[in-house]
Amino acid sequence: MWTLKYEYAHGDCKYSPLVKKYHLTFLWYPLNAYIKGKYRYMSSLHILQGKNHSIQRYMKYLERIAFKSERITQNTLFYLTRASALNPYYEYLYNPKIFYTSPIIHREGMEYGSLASWDRKPLGDLALFMKNNPSTSHFKLISLKEERMDELFLMKAIQKTTPKQRELFQLAIQKGYYHYPRNIDLNGLAKQSSIKKSAAHEILRRAEANILPQL
Repeated sequence: MWTLKYEYAHGDCKYSPLVKKYHLTFLWYPLNAYIKGKYRYMSSLHILQGKNHSIQRYMKYLERIAFKSERITQNTLFYLTRASALNPYYEYLYNPKIFYTSPIIHREGMEYGSLASWDRKPLGDLALFMKNNPSTSHFKLISLKEERMDELFLMKAIQKTTPKQRELFQLAIQKGYYHYPRNIDLNGLAKQSSIKKSAAHEILRRAEANILPQL
């Protein structure tokens, strides 16, 4: 599997300037795109991190410039936008041969991307376009290389957990430990796993510490 990691800033970005102004972190997850007439329509998931009043101001901006949008939570927006079908940036970015191993992160005026493909060419084409784009103010190629799938971020999060951690974490999910209100408490999990409550607590906390930061 080929992977591309990069830093990028460009003057025609419609997201980064206000992300920087409001001191937010913006996670942008491109999903799919299609062409209709002279436009390319692009669906994506937008997740914002920061102070709530800044998030709400930015969400209103996103809703205003969107072709269509739907709020999922207070900081998450399902988003449809459109651009000229001839815009080469989105043609490269939404290449069906490319998929995203994590969202594109916008922070302090910079974009951080992590993409993958079975082939090197679509990733190389995207990197070359960003480097030579007239509006580019910064581009740093962090890596363009072949990696095993277990190096990608979701698999890496799972790999950090031990078999005991995965087993108890999955049991906790199945039995409703993370429901509100809980369907089972820590004592119940410990009994079903034939371990002490203190051990169950430690195992779960270690599993959460490995998995949750990746999410």
